[in-house]
Amino acid sequence: MSTNKKTWIYWTAQFIGWGLFYALILSLNIATGLVKITPSLIVLSVESLLLTIGATHLIRLIILKYHWLKLNIWSIIWKSFILAIVFAFTYECVDRLVSVLIQPDFYLDEKINEYSWSNFFGSVFLYSILFTLWMSFYYTYLFIEKSRNQEIKNLKFEASKTEIELKNLRAQINPHFLFNSLNSIKALIEIDKDEAKEAITKLSNLLRQSITLSRNKLISIKEEMKIVQTYINLEKIRFEERIETEIVIDEQILNCKIPPLMIQTLVENGIKHGVSKALNGGIISIIIKEDKGKVKITIKNTGKLNTSKKATGIGIKNTKKRLDILFGKTAKFKIFQCDEMVCVEIEFSCKT
Repeated sequence: MSTNKKTWIYWTAQFIGWGLFYALILSLNIATGLVKITPSLIVLSVESLLLTIGATHLIRLIILKYHWLKLNIWSIIWKSFILAIVFAFTYECVDRLVSVLIQPDFYLDEKINEYSWSNFFGSVFLYSILFTLWMSFYYTYLFIEKSRNQEIKNLKFEASKTEIELKNLRAQINPHFLFNSLNSIKALIEIDKDEAKEAITKLSNLLRQSITLSRNKLISIKEEMKIVQTYINLEKIRFEERIETEIVIDEQILNCKIPPLMIQTLVENGIKHGVSKALNGGIISIIIKEDKGKVKITIKNTGKLNTSKKATGIGIKNTKKRLDILFGKTAKFKIFQCDEMVCVEIEFSCKT
């Protein structure tokens, strides 16, 4: 909320709150036959209203200037109590002085207008209670506002931490991907230089695509699959017929968002640790479909899953972290052996 809006709300609440209070007191006095409406009654009522608003505003300035909200609870209580008495005493002195100057003529019973110390201290006691109640409401507002601001700061801090972590994870993927691709081309140079040149061209296009899209927190499945297809074509230059691919995608979820290079990283992982190690090559299968209102991605590759230890490669760890940050507990990630294939299953809610 802007400062101007807060100021407007504060003054509106002051005038409406105290205005209703004095209107109620005046109505009760008129209804019970204690006073009659005269110009001096209106003047003194307006004077009391403005004097009370001025007093509470000065109290507010003292609270804010001397940072009473930072004090312990007992210091706040006794300081507020003394402040309420001082302002109530001052208010009554000024109010009595104005009454003497104006000479009120609205009392139906003149005895009520007679000056007495009991009336004076009775009014001081009443306004001490009123100012104490006002401060209680104001402290409550300040505590709520402080709590809300702290919550906003915490949320901003968490969002900042999340964004930094995502950037770090995306930065981690790019050199990992480039390193593996260059290794593939290095191996190809020794076999066929012309194919190696073609591979470099494809790698250049692939890097251009990946760098552009990896700057985003999320990209569409359609955009991701363009990178994946380019990467598979690049690897087919090296492995030729040893790589078979199967790609099945529901067109209705092509616009769903996923972390950039997520599928590509897992496909790369499957080729590096599975297909490339098989004597006769193998299959990379990518199936993306809608399942009970969620996106389900299944990636399979020829190979054996090493069950002796948990997967600790960059690709798997990175994918799990990004899914957790972006989709929370609604996202699921599983990697397991299914017949002669290693299967990765990812499930999450569609973001568009």
